[in-house]
Amino acid sequence: WTVRLGGSSTCLVRRNDFQANPDAGILVRQEAQPSIEANTLQGFKMDAIAFKNQSRGLVRGNLFEGNMGCVITTHHTSSPVVEHNHFKNNRKQPPVIEFESATGKVKAKIIQTRE
Repeated sequence: WTVRLGGSSTCLVRRNDFQANPDAGILVRQEAQPSIEANTLQGFKMDAIAFKNQSRGLVRGNLFEGNMGCVITTHHTSSPVVEHNHFKNNRKQPPVIEFESATGKVKAKIIQTRE
């Protein structure tokens, strides 16, 4: 992971350029509640952003470009708010957000965006 956020932390991750990591991008776990805004996440082979455990937070206004894995995944009982992001040339088209629970995995395709 390029960035790991955990515990009960709250923070702002804004205007960063995360590129070409062979693994994954941002991991949010435990009870962390970050705001991840206006970043570029590009070239990740795994998840660009993953939420785990009881984490929450906001993912807004980011550019996800050229990622091989899912752009955003949620696991366990995590519940981020995801809005106003841009998806370009990611492997999984249309853009996909994956939700994982005790009963299995659900994939949600983003079929419409509002400008």
